[in-house]
Amino acid sequence: MKTLSFLLLCTVCLSCGKKGVDPAAASCNESVARYQTTINAYAASPTAANCLAVKSVLSDVVNKCTLLSAQERAEYNRELDQMTCD
Repeated sequence: MKTLSFLLLCTVCLSCGKKGVDPAAASCNESVARYQTTINAYAASPTAANCLAVKSVLSDVVNKCTLLSAQERAEYNRELDQMTCD
């Protein structure tokens, strides 16, 4: 889970080096910020509800963040499929 968070954060940070305000980057950054908040809540309290929240936010990031490559999307989708919130 930490690797996934780190990779996603790196992807977004690399995109921030572009000049000007890119709406896609801004939207992606917002989604990643929500993901970070959610993953921190899950780390502090690993309940099924927090796990489901992480999956939901990560799914939004994967589906809405246009800065991710197809390979990254596939990797994150595999991670989502493997996450169990029992």
